Amino acid sequence: MAKPNWIGLVYLWGALMTRNKLIGILLRFFSVVTVAALPVGVALAAGKNVVNGSKISLEYSVTLMSGAVITGNVGKPPLEMEVGKNQIFAEVERQMIGMQVNGVKEVVLTPEQAFGPVVQQKFRKVRLDSLPAKSRQVGAELVATAPTGGEQTVIVSAVSADAAILNFNHPLAGQTVKVKVKIIAIK
Repeated sequence: MAKPNWIGLVYLWGALMTRNKLIGILLRFFSVVTVAALPVGVALAAGKNVVNGSKISLEYSVTLMSGAVITGNVGKPPLEMEVGKNQIFAEVERQMIGMQVNGVKEVVLTPEQAFGPVVQQKFRKVRLDSLPAKSRQVGAELVATAPTGGEQTVIVSAVSADAAILNFNHPLAGQTVKVKVKIIAIK
């Protein structure tokens, strides 16, 4: 039976340990470089999931089912928000739970989840002469004071010789929309 070459084994073990130490040093160096290159607070989010109460930055777009863009901030500064504070559509907040940084999700919202259904009781007949002359046509938009004191867009939906029908529903009521979100940071 051959005797083990102890000198060779010790040399091999030393070489492996040196290699492992070198790998450890390189990993520590590159992880520090990576952390230093990220915005403050973002590096700490690696591996974090969005939870209720998370403060996040996100990029979003809202489109009609036809693809027409309603609003969004793609290419602009991200939206800063706290999940669970009802700052955006509730269903979108619910769908973001569990997402991570750079995660992307598209959520289709029914009218009830988005801007609400069209409510027939929100149509009002008014005298035509109570409207400004330039607003006496179908599709004209007016701004009215809401019961809460804020402003509300009102759309002229029908006009006759002496009256107009005003629609006090949200302009996008009855529409199904798509919301696409991308998590930029979790703080």
